[in-house]
Amino acid sequence: MQSTVVNGTRSAAAGSGTQTITGVGFTWKAAIVFATQDNNDSCSWGFIDDADAEMNMHQVGTAHAAENIRLIRILSGADEMNAVGARSGDDLNITWTKVGAGMDTSFSILFLG
Repeated sequence: MQSTVVNGTRSAAAGSGTQTITGVGFTWKAAIVFATQDNNDSCSWGFIDDADAEMNMHQVGTAHAAENIRLIRILSGADEMNAVGARSGDDLNITWTKVGAGMDTSFSILFLG
C-alpha cells in the first residue's frame, strides 16, 4: 500500500471554481480529506474512492450532519464553501462552490493506493 498527504487551501476570494490537486505520485484508490474553516469552529471530513463515490461529515459548533453528495462542506451561518471531487488520472479535481460570503478553508488529503 502507498500513501501520501497533500496540504492545501481555498480562499473565499477565489470564489467558485475547480482546483486540481497534483503531486500524488501514484495511482490512488481512495482519499480522505480533512478540512476546516480558518479561524472558526467549522470542520468537515470527506472520503472519495476511485469511482468518484463521495461522503462527508461536517460540524458547525455542536451541530453535525453527514451526506453523500459532496466531498467537503464548511458552513457558518448563511455562508458556505462546499466541494465535489473527481478523479483525473493521478490527480484530484475539487470543484468548489461559494455560497454567501464563503470562507477561507484549509485542508489535508490522505491519498491511499
